[in-house]
Amino acid sequence: MMVAMIIMLIAGSIVVSGIHLAVRQYRQSMILSSEKMLASSLTNIITSELANAQTVNIADDGGLESFIPRTYGIEQDYCSFYSVRVSDDHRISKAPDGYGELLLGAENGGSLSGHLLMSSAAYSKYDLRSKVEVVYSDGAYHVTLRIKDPTNIVSVTRFDILPLNEISGS
Repeated sequence: MMVAMIIMLIAGSIVVSGIHLAVRQYRQSMILSSEKMLASSLTNIITSELANAQTVNIADDGGLESFIPRTYGIEQDYCSFYSVRVSDDHRISKAPDGYGELLLGAENGGSLSGHLLMSSAAYSKYDLRSKVEVVYSDGAYHVTLRIKDPTNIVSVTRFDILPLNEISGS
């Protein structure tokens, strides 16, 4: 009888360990899937914005400083991409580590205004954060999109965008 109880306890602990491993693998799979969906959506939005931009400011090192967007409905000053954090009371601030939700907007007097490229819900379920770097050279935008998960693993997507319009500006 005692042997049967020991066997049942061992079998039970094996089942619990197996379930724990399966849940952990499922969660990791869902995080990776969400990262890929977020990267794909952001890639489409960034491509649309930059391909249709006309007036662009390029830094001396080739980095994109700002541009006037044509497709996102912002008809204001020059805009740029910012990684931001959105607080519970909907205040927007720059992400301290450079990873956050992507905002297309402008900085005026230390405060940011503009539009988030994706809903906060696209990031929050698995606490994903993103960062984008854009360089203009050889007649194309070279974009590096990074997405960081809660375990600080960063996935990197690189793509190039050819402008549809003639670029003017500095």
